[in-house]
Formats: sequence, structure tokens, C-alpha cells
Amino acid sequence: MGLFFTIIYLLYMLGTPAAWLPFLAQASAQVYLSVLAVLSTIPRLINGSPFRHTPQVAVFGLFFSVLICTPLLKGWAGGVVEAFRDQIPNLIVLFLVRLNCDTTARRKIIIFFLLLLMTTLAIVGAYNYRAYPDDPENKFVFRQNLSEDSDVGDEAEIKWDNRLKAQGLLDDPNDLAQAMLVTIALSTIFWGKNKLTNILLVLLPGSALLYGIYLTHSRGALVAIVVTMVVVLRRRLKLWGAVLVGMLLAAGLVVMRFSGGREISVSSGADRLELWSEGLFLFKGSLGLGIGYHNFADQVGMTAHNSILLVAVEAGFLGLALFLALFVICFTQLNRITQPSDGSMPDPVFSHEARSLEAAITAYLASSWFLSRAYHPIPYLLVGLAATLAYQVAERYPGTPLLPRWPTIVRNSLILAPSCLAVIYLLVRLRVA
Repeated sequence: MGLFFTIIYLLYMLGTPAAWLPFLAQASAQVYLSVLAVLSTIPRLINGSPFRHTPQVAVFGLFFSVLICTPLLKGWAGGVVEAFRDQIPNLIVLFLVRLNCDTTARRKIIIFFLLLLMTTLAIVGAYNYRAYPDDPENKFVFRQNLSEDSDVGDEAEIKWDNRLKAQGLLDDPNDLAQAMLVTIALSTIFWGKNKLTNILLVLLPGSALLYGIYLTHSRGALVAIVVTMVVVLRRRLKLWGAVLVGMLLAAGLVVMRFSGGREISVSSGADRLELWSEGLFLFKGSLGLGIGYHNFADQVGMTAHNSILLVAVEAGFLGLALFLALFVICFTQLNRITQPSDGSMPDPVFSHEARSLEAAITAYLASSWFLSRAYHPIPYLLVGLAATLAYQVAERYPGTPLLPRWPTIVRNSLILAPSCLAVIYLLVRLRVA
């Protein structure tokens, strides 16, 4: 029952049925689902520790604690309650996935239902996008003003761009594109020798999701597709071969107007870079302690449009290091499952699954460079799936070295955090130049 309620809870969060059936929101359906999911998972918690072989769970606990306590820096105790209420669903997602998806079969089940949900949203959304493009009540279309002068008086002179979206957590076209891209990467877990399975569970839904991404006209998704392909192909083609393919793919997507004709350049992202500049100023002024959860938008007027910068500004350097440590641990474990550090042959099933998860996490991180989606269930779903795979491998092959020593993890996280901020700084300086 734990897996069943985990799936229902996750699909409810991402699908947001309350947008179409408001009485569900009034009845606090998500709260009751979370309670049922947690209660049904308690027997598995009794039989096994969620921290065994999966240190990222403990790291997330630390990150969660730092994040919800940041309002205290401004003397706002009530903000702790607000942050806890906002972030506890993400903690629940990681907890449920870690305990209920500890076998390949169980992970495939939850990925199947995620694929079903996202493909349905893509198909239904595409139909509404094409059939009712000018309907102001269309819940699948976001109309973006592309006119340089937003004060144009004549409606006929304004240039609009229709972009596909959904509701709830996926109400923004960029969020929907990110979720679809992550789902495409996860769906490759079903790829194998069975041609019918490949067609029904990978190629057909993947095509529908890719078309859905195209309709979002998300420039961040375009970049994320290229980066993900480079990471996926780097083992077969080596780094420079993968980079070359990525460059050709990027050129092809631009020619195909994958971004809907929206310009992709430093100048076209001037507004976003301005936000990054203000974010760096806030980070410098906070002395690395952070300005508090949700305070970025309050002080700047908009969110950071960069998950790394958002965490750095709101949760400080410690929060950023912990956030990045989650992915340092996951990537290290997945890489060692694919290429065991002791020189032994990798398990073909686990290795294939590790590559799918590696691609999915890459897709999330690459797209999150342009989105403020650090506080979202998708990254913790991915962290949970990676953790359960590492747990299963460690249990199946005792003594398999999946992680370096803790000082190495800490060192890598502490190096990665300022490196990411340095890249943001260089991009901001490039705009100024």
C-alpha cells in the first residue's frame, strides 16, 4: 500500500486535479493523501533505515533544517512555520520514494505512472493549444507579450507568443518543459530488447513529450536538451565528440525554431542577468548566511530564475553546499554503479538504470540554471530514486564502494558551490561588457 499511496501523492502534486475540481483543495485532499502515504509506509520504515547506504537522505535533512530556520536570521519566527509548511511535502516525497521504491520493479512502476501523467498532459495540452489558442479561459495556454514596447495601445500591434503550460506546480511553461524533459530521460529505463516495449513506453510517449516541450517554447529546455545529450553521449563518443554532437543538435533546434523564434543570446537574457546581478549583491551583503526563505522575491520583486543563486541568497553558502552535496553524492553513486571503482564488471540492469537517472538529474540541473526550482518535488523524487538504486546495489553486492570518504564529498561540494557562483558572476560581467 505504501507504493500505491506514494504514486497517488506524487501524481496529485504534479497533476493538480484541484485546478479542475476545486472542492479537492477545499477538502485538503493533498494533506490527507500525505498522511495515508506516510502511515502506509511505516511498516517498511520499521524494517529498514532510510539512511542505510543513502547519505543523501541525511544531507537533505540538514538542508531542510537550514532552509526552514533561515527566517530566524531576520527575527521572523513565523517564517519558520511558513517554510516548514511549504517544504514538508518535498521531505515527504523523498521519504516515501526512498522507502517504497527500493527495487527496480518498484521504480519502474512509479516512473510508468509519472510517464502516463506527463504524456496525458502533453497530449491534452497540445489539443487545447491547437484547438483554442485564443481562449482566455484555456488552462493550457500562456500568452506572452513579445512586443518590445509593453505599453503599445493597439492590441493588434502587440506580438503574442502562445506557450503550453499546465496547472499548479506546472503552471509555468518552463516548469512544464522541465518536468517533461526529466520524464523523457526517466522513460529510457524501459528501453531494452523488446521492440514493442521500446515503442510503447519510450518512443511514442517520448515523441509526445518532445512535442509538448516544443510547444512550451522554453529556451532553458533547449539548452537542457543539449547539455543532457552531451552527458549521455560522453562515454561513447568521449567528451569532445559529445560536445560536437551537442553543438550540432543546438544548431538544429534553433533552425527548427524550437524556442518559438525567441532569441537565444546574452542580450536576450538581459532581464534574467539583471536579476542574477541583484542576487549576487544580496548574497554578498548577507555574508553567506542567507537572507531567509522566500525573501529573494520580496526584496527584488521577482524570483532569481536560477536555482543555484536562489539557494545561495536565501539559505547562504552552507545551504548551497548542502543542496549541491545532494547531487554530488547521487552522481558519484550512479557513476560507480556504471563504472565500478574496483574494476569489476557492472551489473547490466543496474548500470542501465543508473544511466537513465544520471540523464534525468542532468536534465533537471541544466534546466534549473534558468529556473528557480530548488524547492520543488521533482529534484527530491530524482534524489530518492538514485538513493534507492544505490541502496539496492549495496544490498545486492555487499562491500561495493559506491562513495568516497566523507572529506572528499565535503571538499567537492565546497569547491562546486563557489564555482557555480563564479560562473554566474562571469555571465553577469559578460553582459556588462
